Amino acid sequence: MSGLNFDLSTGTISGLRLDYRIDDRHTRFVRGGIDNNRSLSGGGIESSWVAASNNYTYQTAMGLTSVLKPAPISDFRFPYS
Repeated sequence: MSGLNFDLSTGTISGLRLDYRIDDRHTRFVRGGIDNNRSLSGGGIESSWVAASNNYTYQTAMGLTSVLKPAPISDFRFPYS
């Protein structure tokens, strides 16, 4: 496809990370992120359309890691978007 294509984006990305050692055998973590952006895009010269969009996303993840014996490790994670 020939012509002029463009994509203009602005936005904010934020994140949070928390780690906590319960004891020598157990650790847990929490992660969170926010992405808030706006964009304007359009297609080739043959086309006259322009699209604007506002996007907001939030993701979080939690986990627990446990050392059961010297070799086996149990790892549980729960993501949410």
